[in-house]
Amino acid sequence: MPTSPIKKTLVALGLFLAMTYHVVGAWAMPDPPRRGLALSGQQEQWLEKNSPLRAGVWTDSPPLAFTEVDGKPRGIVVDYLSLIERRLGARLSLRVYSSMAKAQAGLRRGEVDLAPVVLDGPDRDLTYSEPFLSVPVVVMTRAESSGINGLADLAGKLLMVKSLHPAEFWFRRDHPQIKLAPLEDDGGLWTVAEGRADGMIGGLLDLVWAARSQGISNLKVALATGYSYQLALAMRPEQAPLAEIVNQVLATLGQDERQEIYHRWAPVQVDGLDWGQVWRFGGVTLGLGLMLLGLVIYWNRRLAAEVKRRREAEAVLTSTKRRFETVFQSQLDAILVLDSSHPPLIVDCNGAAERVFGYRKEDMLGRGTSILHLDHEHQERLLDRLYQGMTQQGFFHESDYEMIRQDGRVFPCELSIAPLSDDQGERLGWICVVRDVSERKLAQEERRRLFDLSPDLLSIMDFDGYFREINLSWTKVTGWSQEQLKARPWHELVHPDDRPAIRDAGRRLIHGQTVTDFENRFKCKDGSWIWLNWSSSALASHGLVYSVAHDITQRKRMEGELARLATTDWLTGVANRQHFLELASQEFKRSRRYGKPMMVVMIDMDRFKDINDTYGHAMGDELLRQAARACRQSLRDSDIFGRLGGEEFAAVLVEADLDEGRMVAERLREALAGLRTGLETDGPVCTASLGLAQMDPRDQRLDDLLKRASAALYQAKRTGRNLVAQL
Repeated sequence: MPTSPIKKTLVALGLFLAMTYHVVGAWAMPDPPRRGLALSGQQEQWLEKNSPLRAGVWTDSPPLAFTEVDGKPRGIVVDYLSLIERRLGARLSLRVYSSMAKAQAGLRRGEVDLAPVVLDGPDRDLTYSEPFLSVPVVVMTRAESSGINGLADLAGKLLMVKSLHPAEFWFRRDHPQIKLAPLEDDGGLWTVAEGRADGMIGGLLDLVWAARSQGISNLKVALATGYSYQLALAMRPEQAPLAEIVNQVLATLGQDERQEIYHRWAPVQVDGLDWGQVWRFGGVTLGLGLMLLGLVIYWNRRLAAEVKRRREAEAVLTSTKRRFETVFQSQLDAILVLDSSHPPLIVDCNGAAERVFGYRKEDMLGRGTSILHLDHEHQERLLDRLYQGMTQQGFFHESDYEMIRQDGRVFPCELSIAPLSDDQGERLGWICVVRDVSERKLAQEERRRLFDLSPDLLSIMDFDGYFREINLSWTKVTGWSQEQLKARPWHELVHPDDRPAIRDAGRRLIHGQTVTDFENRFKCKDGSWIWLNWSSSALASHGLVYSVAHDITQRKRMEGELARLATTDWLTGVANRQHFLELASQEFKRSRRYGKPMMVVMIDMDRFKDINDTYGHAMGDELLRQAARACRQSLRDSDIFGRLGGEEFAAVLVEADLDEGRMVAERLREALAGLRTGLETDGPVCTASLGLAQMDPRDQRLDDLLKRASAALYQAKRTGRNLVAQL
C-alpha cells in the first residue's frame, strides 16, 4: 500500500472516481483485447477453428447468475464470462439453463463448450479451470436468535438448504446431527423468518441477496461455517486446449477487475477515506467540488435505494394481503376468525361460511359462536375439549361433530381450530375451519346400505390378510360371525391345497393387477367347504384390497356331475367308450415314448343275448353291472378299464409284459365265470371270452393294438368260448 499522504490521497481519489463511474459513466474506457495475454500460434489456431465458443449459464442463483425482466442473464458469473470474451477478442455465445445441474448436463451432451460450476461438490468428472470466485458458506437465522457460536450449537436444529447445494452434501457428510430440509424454490428464508425453521445454510452472497430482494428484514448472518465453495469453468476432458487458454485469461485478470465485478453485485463499504488529503491536494475549489459531487451522488444513491426499498416493501405487503384475501375467500371450507373471549365472538368469516351456515356475513360478525352450536351444553363440552387439546397438542381437531344452520337443520362436520398469537405468544383469538361433510356422510350411509343388502360376499381387507369390513352375506353363507371372521387372517380358512394359488394372487394384487374369476375352497363354521369365485382389486397407496366373492358350490357340483356323465358309462359306472379311448391313447403314446410294455385285453360276455331273452333285460343289466365290478376289482388302480358298448369291455394293462398280461387275463376270465344271476344256484350262468394283445414296436396307432386284441377275442369265441386267446 502507498505510504505518503499524497499517494494516499491519489488512491482515495482513484477509489472515489471508480465508485462514481457506475453512476455517471463519464470515464468509461474500453478494455483492450488480449491485454497481458500471449497465446501460442497453436492456441490461436484452436480458437479460430472453434469460434464462436459456447458457454452455458444457469439462472437460479442470484447474484451469481439470474435473469431480469428482459430475460437476459445477469450476475457475477455473466460478468466474468463477458470479461473473458473481451480479453480473448473472440465471441462467446451464451445458452441459458434453469439450473447449474442442467448446464452441466448440456456441457456433457456437447451443447456448450464451457459452463461455470461449483467445485468441491460431489461431481468431479469434468475438466476444470482455476477457481475465479470463492463464496463463504454461512448460517442465517432470525435476528433475535442467540447462542449459536459454532456448528456444535446447531445439533438437532432444523436448517433449510437449497436442494443440490454443495452445503447439503458437506453437512450430511460431516454433521449428520444437524437436520436438513432441502427445498426446490426460494421460500427457505421466509420459512426461517416466520419461525418454522431454525436457520438456512447457503453462500453469503446468495442469502444476503435473497433476503434483500424478498424484503425480509428480521434475519441476520449468525455463523460463518468455515466452508466455502469455489466457482470455476468446467469443460469436457477432450477440450484440454480450451482449459489452458481459460487459465491464461484468468491469470491476466487484475484485482481491480475482479473487485469491480464483485462490488457491482455485492454490498461493499469503503472506509478510511481521508477527505482532508483530498481537500489539501486539490485546493479549496477542487476539494469542495469533489466533496459536493460525492455527497450528491452518495445521497442520491442512498435516497433512490431507500425509495426503491420502501416501494418494494409496500408492493410485497399489498401483494401478500391480496394473496391472503384471495386464499381466504377461495376456500370451500367455512373459515371463522374468533376473538379470545369466552365464549368466542366472530370477528371475520369467508364466503364459504355464509353458504355453510346460511347467515349473511354482517349477521354473524360480533355475535357469539353459540348461534352455530346445537345448545349451550354442546358448546361448553367442545370448549373443554378445545382447551385440553391446545394444552396437549397445540391445535384441535374433531372429525365427528354436529353444528346447526340458520334454518335449524343440523349437519355433520369436521372441525379444526388453531390459536392466533402475537409475537410475544399472547393469544389474540382463534382460526376455526368447518368442513361440511353432509354429502360424504350420506354417500357413506348409502354405500353401507348397498354393502349390507348385497347378496354377494363383499369385503375390504388389508395386505396382512385381515378383513377390515365384510357385509352380512358372509355370515349367512359361512355361518361365521363378522367378529370371528375379522379376528383371524382369512387365508387360514382357505383349503390347504388352494393356499399357494392365493399367495400368487396376493402378489399380483400388490403389484397393481386386478384378479378376476379366482376360485378357492373356504371353510364354513360347521366344518363343510364351499367354493368361492373372487374378483379383487387393490388400492396399494392405502394397503387395501376390495373384493366381491360368489358362492359357486352348487355350480361346482353340477360341473362335477356333468363331467362324470360325459366320461362314465351310465349303466356300469366305469369309463365309457370315448373316455376309455382317450385314456388308452394317452397311455399308448407314453409307452411308445419311454419304451414301456403295454397289454390290451378285449372282453365279451358269452351268449349274453340268450340271458336277456331268458331272464329279461333287467337281469341282463344287472349282470353287466356285476361283470364291470368284478373286472374292476381284478385290475390294478393304474390300469384303464371301460365299457365299449353292449356286453363288450376292454382293459389296458399299464407297463405289463406278456406273462403279466396272461395272468391278469386269466384272473378276469375266472372272476367273470363265477358270476351268478341270483336265480340259479348250480353252475355259472355266463362266461366271457377274452382276447389279449401285446404292444409291438411296429404299432403306429392305438387302433393297431385294438384290432389285434379284437381278432384274438373272436378266435376265443370260435375256439369254444370261456377262453383267453392271444395272437
